[in-house]
Amino acid sequence: MSGWLKPGVLFPLWVIFITGAGHCQTKSNLQLLNELVVKPVVNALDSLPEAPPEVVISLKEKSEFADWAVKKLQEAILKKRIRVFDTLTASDTDWVIIDLEKMKINLSYRVKKRKWLVRPSRYMREIEGILSFSIRRHNGAVLYSGEREIHFQDVISATDLKTVENEMYPFSQGTKRESKFVKRFLEPVVITGATASVIYLFYTLRSGS
Repeated sequence: MSGWLKPGVLFPLWVIFITGAGHCQTKSNLQLLNELVVKPVVNALDSLPEAPPEVVISLKEKSEFADWAVKKLQEAILKKRIRVFDTLTASDTDWVIIDLEKMKINLSYRVKKRKWLVRPSRYMREIEGILSFSIRRHNGAVLYSGEREIHFQDVISATDLKTVENEMYPFSQGTKRESKFVKRFLEPVVITGATASVIYLFYTLRSGS
C-alpha cells in the first residue's frame, strides 16, 4: 500500500531544461509527447503490486492528440503481454480500468537566437500541458490517482524544425512566437531601417537621373 498514491494527489512533472548536445540527434515532437504523456501512465501501471491480466482504457475527453496517445498506450501495454480493451467488456475478475481524464498539450517555438538580428537560427521549444488519470479495479477501488503539469523546454536549431514535426499529425506542429523585446523594440527598428533605406535609395536614384 505504501507504494500507491492516494486519490486526488496533485504533483507537477517538471522536466529539466535541456540544451541539446552537438552529437545527439534531436528528438521529434512525437517522441517527446510519448515520453511526457504516455510513459507516465505506463510507469503508474508498472508500479502496481501485481500486473493485471486485462486493462480497459477509458478516454474522457477525445481529441486527435488524445486518440494518438491512447494508441501508443495500447502498444506499450500489449508489449507487456497484457490484454487491452477500449470498452468495459473484460472477462477476468482482476482487470483494471485506466481512466484518462485530461490529456492536453500546447507546443510552441520561441526565437532564441538570430543571424544578423533578423533570421532565426535557434528556437526554444516549449511543451506545456496537463495529464490527469487514475487506475482502478472493476469494483471501484482506486489504485492510483494523480494530475501532472507538464513543463518542457529545450533548444533546437532552425533546421531541426523540418524534422521534429510530422505533417500527418497536426498536434505535433508547434506555433512560432516572438519575445516581447523583439515585438516591442527590434521589429520597429528593423522596419524603420528598411523604410529609411528604401527612401534613401529612391532619392539617390532620382537625383542621379
